[in-house]
Amino acid sequence: MPLRSSRVSPRPNADARVFSFRQGGWAVLILAVTLAVAPSLTVSARSANARSVRLEQAPATTVCLEFRTIRSVSPSEYDPGAITLGPPSTGACLRASLEPLGRVALRSTIAGDAPQIEQTVAAQAKPTHPRWTGRFNLYRKGTFVIQKEFTWCVAASVQMMVNIVKHEADRTTATQTRVIAYAQSNDQGPYGPGGGTDVTGWIVALHHFGAGKYRAVGASTPGAALRIAATAMRQTGRPAGMLVMDGRHAWVLHGFESRTDPRLDRRARVTAVRVSGPLYPIQQKGGYDMPPNTRLSVRALASYFHPSSVGALAGKYVVIVPIH
Repeated sequence: MPLRSSRVSPRPNADARVFSFRQGGWAVLILAVTLAVAPSLTVSARSANARSVRLEQAPATTVCLEFRTIRSVSPSEYDPGAITLGPPSTGACLRASLEPLGRVALRSTIAGDAPQIEQTVAAQAKPTHPRWTGRFNLYRKGTFVIQKEFTWCVAASVQMMVNIVKHEADRTTATQTRVIAYAQSNDQGPYGPGGGTDVTGWIVALHHFGAGKYRAVGASTPGAALRIAATAMRQTGRPAGMLVMDGRHAWVLHGFESRTDPRLDRRARVTAVRVSGPLYPIQQKGGYDMPPNTRLSVRALASYFHPSSVGALAGKYVVIVPIH
């Protein structure tokens, strides 16, 4: 529970609030950006009261999502008491945690004002949901992952989606091996050694490895399935997945085009998508798979996006969509 808060407004359209509270022996300072701001920030702290400072960053939609450590800073690095944080990613939250020398210092930190955060280089604030331009794409260079085994398309798709959500570039075989093992231990198999996994394994692995909560949706038409996925992507800022090849292969759906914003228009019609298939470049026969971040019109997508022939959602167009 926040003990103190103070407002920081670098520009008229920017809005950020600082909270300090105790968490696990740390005096925690959170800069929660309610509108996506990309400034440089200075955290001021007295080196006499802190051994080190842990800097963390989290993606943000309407709230701060899961934080991950950027680096730890020793007192010698911020003498005489200021640490400058570079600009966070658009729609990100920054957190600096001060580790005090002792209980007295901890109580002093909490009882006093929140550690000072000063704006040093301001950038124009942007809304959490940018003005709709007709296109939306979460793909970034370095997030694409090749499946390490022919049956590991879901595991590789999980790895890609986690990379996008957590702003990472983990393409290692070790991670993919852990993903498939975890998915298989929680799916509706058994699929056996060397086998793949199903939508249940996909969903639980996404949550376990840090991409957040997801659910499988089966729709009667491809247009309805794409609209559901696009709406969820806009609401959460996270990618979706889709079953192609009659439900026997997994792709990541990370972008789409629509004349209207599906977040605001329940009848929005998706006209094109951006997808990445993990078989590329191992196999490219018949379009399975194309280069990462391939753009397909909905008409072209129809050659690959078919009703699933397997599982509880057989006969439906299946998408794996993020939920809050």
